[in-house]
Amino acid sequence: MRIKFSMSGRRDRIFFNEMHGRGPDRLILDVGCGGGRHYFCDYGKVIGVDPVIELLEIAKTVYQEVYHASGFELPFPDNTFDYVVSSDVIGHIPVGDKDRMFAEMYRVLRPGGRTVHVIETDATNIWFRFAHGYPELFQKYFIDLPGHISLELPSELQARFRRQGFRKVRFKKYAGAVQECGMLAGLFNNEYKAKSTMVRLAVGLDGLFARNLLVKEVVNALLEPLAQIADSVTPLNSASGALVVFEK
Repeated sequence: MRIKFSMSGRRDRIFFNEMHGRGPDRLILDVGCGGGRHYFCDYGKVIGVDPVIELLEIAKTVYQEVYHASGFELPFPDNTFDYVVSSDVIGHIPVGDKDRMFAEMYRVLRPGGRTVHVIETDATNIWFRFAHGYPELFQKYFIDLPGHISLELPSELQARFRRQGFRKVRFKKYAGAVQECGMLAGLFNNEYKAKSTMVRLAVGLDGLFARNLLVKEVVNALLEPLAQIADSVTPLNSASGALVVFEK
């Protein structure tokens, strides 16, 4: 569900704003599709690829076609798709394979086609600076547990897209100093709490608000204008996620 004017709707809005109303004949490739995402089907015919067979069995119930393949060797001819999309995938790709993956996305896009992504990133905001201060905990909770083996700064991601020939259409912050309700509790409700009284209080308050779905959505709606102001005055690399649209 697309939620307007709320931090919890940022992820869906990037896809809706770019792909809505473009026509049902659009051909969309979901790279690292997992079990599939129903909302992509609102924007055209979706083909999914993923290296995990068990997830593809689920995706078969969502998408018209699925293929057992990685993003580094897409089994499609050049200039096939109107859109290539992913959501929380690129941070799981080894650094040494990322340029291959971006090159493949460029290859299978039609001229004028676009690639749209929600990407996990490293960041320089207050929360990530604190997290980086404890390298062992950062490795455990920001990399190992979520599988984010190749977090890069947003500026580094932009450079990767451009190296492959993509033209930037939009590159927006997903989360910076102002985080979606529930995120701080998810990141720091662990050994990190013992390192800072401020973080311990923030985690407690964040977790309290996130317990009730209605309260959580109200808080996220109140946070969105604050986040927009913060996004407008802070550097790109303060973002701990990116909402991106590039064109071939």
